Amino acid sequence: MDAETMKKRTMKFALDVIAYAEKLPHTFAARTLGGQLIRAATSVASNDRASRRAKSDEDFLYKLKIVEEEVDESECWLEMLVTSKIAENAEGRRLFREAGELTAIISAAVLSTKARVARSKSFAKSGT
Repeated sequence: MDAETMKKRTMKFALDVIAYAEKLPHTFAARTLGGQLIRAATSVASNDRASRRAKSDEDFLYKLKIVEEEVDESECWLEMLVTSKIAENAEGRRLFREAGELTAIISAAVLSTKARVARSKSFAKSGT
């Protein structure tokens, strides 16, 4: 997936999560989980954006790992909201699926970036 498409997708995810959280029940549990979810999902978008400004492959990998952690955390909060029946609805299930897809995409990018960094270091060591 190209950088611009990913940027739009992570931003849409964050904005959709905000809208979803605004409709959560007014209970302590829903507010707590919703707040955690908003923090994680908005961090996905902001850190994905920051990764585009990385100064090196190592910097990009570091920032990408943050995105990976935050999207996985978003998936966790969504799973709690849905499985606890606090907010078990079509939108919650859709966002949970989207978080899973984003996790898979970012995890694959982390693996390929790690391989690229390792090749680059190996190339630099060999002096060729």
